[in-house]
Amino acid sequence: MENNMLTTMIYIILTILILTTLYILVRTIIFEWSYGSVGKTEGISVDEAQVAEHLAASIRCQTVPLDDTGKPDPQAFQQLHRMLAETYPLVHQKLKREVINGFSLLYTWQGSRADLDPVMLMAHQDVVSADPTEWTHPPFEGVITDGFIWGRGTLDIKNQLIGIMEAAEMLLSQGYRPERTILFGLGHDEETGGVNGCKIL
Repeated sequence: MENNMLTTMIYIILTILILTTLYILVRTIIFEWSYGSVGKTEGISVDEAQVAEHLAASIRCQTVPLDDTGKPDPQAFQQLHRMLAETYPLVHQKLKREVINGFSLLYTWQGSRADLDPVMLMAHQDVVSADPTEWTHPPFEGVITDGFIWGRGTLDIKNQLIGIMEAAEMLLSQGYRPERTILFGLGHDEETGGVNGCKIL
């Protein structure tokens, strides 16, 4: 009796697996017929060393909150804002830039079609504190070595901030204008809840 039940359960499980596999296969075939195959796209050529240096420069701006409420260090954020303005001149010439609540940044890249809803790309400028004794290289020196950029914010999330700015600067240099308006929301207090910057953006 128990053997019969076990055999029945195995058949049921195998049947479910076969049906699931067939369903996925059919859906894949239908999708390919409907949309066709996606062609290979060429990557954009960039100066990797220059981009790495730009990210490292942003790491050297020690945008760590001064307390648990997210109070910003004015000098650190002003340093970062100057770095962005100097590094990405076209972004600052062509896009509308607003400073929100003293330190958060909102850029507006006006699209050519007012009928399309805008899209927002987001990152944050602030980073959490770091104990230098726990780091191979000092956390706010932006050391570039052995194919890595060392520093607080390289992964959370100045890499995304710099990526947005690099892409925009390159596209602007090529005369590109989006159809859809694009907003860049760069908050200053995400690490402490975002109440005074990210939420307002």
